[in-house]
Amino acid sequence: MPYGICPLRLVENFSDYRGERLITSSNTLKKNKTVCLSTVSLLAWLCYLFCGDAAAYGQNLNAVDDFGSALIPVKRSMLTIGVGADGQGTLDSYIDLEIGFKSWLLNFFYAENNTPYDKTSTDTRSYLLGVSSNPINDFFIGGEYGYWGRNGELTINSLAGVMGLNFSDWSVSLLPQLRAIKLYTIGRLASRIPQINIGSPGYGVNATYYGFADWIFSAGYFLNYYSENLRRLADSPLIIYIFSPSTLQLASGFEKSGLTFDATYILNHGTIGVDLLRSRSAIDNSVSNVIATSASWDLFSAWQLQLRIGAQGVSYDDSIISFAGLAVSYRW
Repeated sequence: MPYGICPLRLVENFSDYRGERLITSSNTLKKNKTVCLSTVSLLAWLCYLFCGDAAAYGQNLNAVDDFGSALIPVKRSMLTIGVGADGQGTLDSYIDLEIGFKSWLLNFFYAENNTPYDKTSTDTRSYLLGVSSNPINDFFIGGEYGYWGRNGELTINSLAGVMGLNFSDWSVSLLPQLRAIKLYTIGRLASRIPQINIGSPGYGVNATYYGFADWIFSAGYFLNYYSENLRRLADSPLIIYIFSPSTLQLASGFEKSGLTFDATYILNHGTIGVDLLRSRSAIDNSVSNVIATSASWDLFSAWQLQLRIGAQGVSYDDSIISFAGLAVSYRW
């Protein structure tokens, strides 16, 4: 499926939190060598959101405990509104609200997606609610509930978590998740078996290095399990009598595993970066490759503009799908 708002957005919001504070703390260290921090984290698990501000919150990085590790108050909030599109006519829009308290973060995310398919279109909605401790403390932890899908076609309810450790130049994280997937049936079968339930546990691991000048590098791996053999969605000739074309299209985005890599360069008033995603389908074992570049600019003291462009290709098709996104953030 096109690289954008997808059903696998489960724990990336914690990466968003840590990505911003990673860049913030790294930039502050370069400007104020008297601040001793054991900091940072990971950037994007599925790599499709933007990095945060690089310099706006240095004034908050001023509390150090007796052992020299950071006790950095969060105390900030941010509202992001974004839109996106790809070469196949898919349209995305989302709103992301982060509320910072003294020692923890609350996040709410809502998105809508419209994907054209066979002279019609499929609309999906997703939302999540998450909470986490300060992601640049020596140890951080968080959790979230998420929903994605279209009622009567395919829905996913998920629980996900994150736990990680920060070292002097490194951060490592473990990201477990559990999804409850429902595929709704059609025809006569719907009266007897209205839906097929599939359990999908999984996990991700990430490592981030931020000790090289103004660069930040992050790499990750994720693996998903499914209680049913999803290859039957592609192999069985009877599947079109069980599920609607829209349901099968939505299910085509299920991934078995993937590798991610991200490189970000910190500017005085923003960031530029590139990220890669290579994933394997749980439906037909095909491979998808995504490359994207992103940039952010601080327009004013509280406003930021974010731009993202990229392309996706799959192993069974020579065509390339291009995509782009634009977002505006306000911080307070």
